[in-house]
Amino acid sequence: MLLTVFLLSLVLIGLAFAGLGLNILFRKNGKFPQTEVGSNKNMKNLGITCTKQDEMKAFRLEKRNAKSAIVETQPPLRDCGLGCSCVTDEF
Repeated sequence: MLLTVFLLSLVLIGLAFAGLGLNILFRKNGKFPQTEVGSNKNMKNLGITCTKQDEMKAFRLEKRNAKSAIVETQPPLRDCGLGCSCVTDEF
């Protein structure tokens, strides 16, 4: 009984693989439709982007915001005349 179920499932899986292979061979354009989000034209038109692209955009924005926050929090540099830049208000 177990052997017949195993052989039957093996035959069904083999038929499925053969069907997929025939689908690849006899496709009109010879290409599958583009299913990857980053390169699918229809998804780009809808404004849907790849998660990796979203993460990179967020990382760049976060990095830019961090740089501007550092610049804003630093006190202005003053020249004390000794060839260095003094950060303190005391001269």
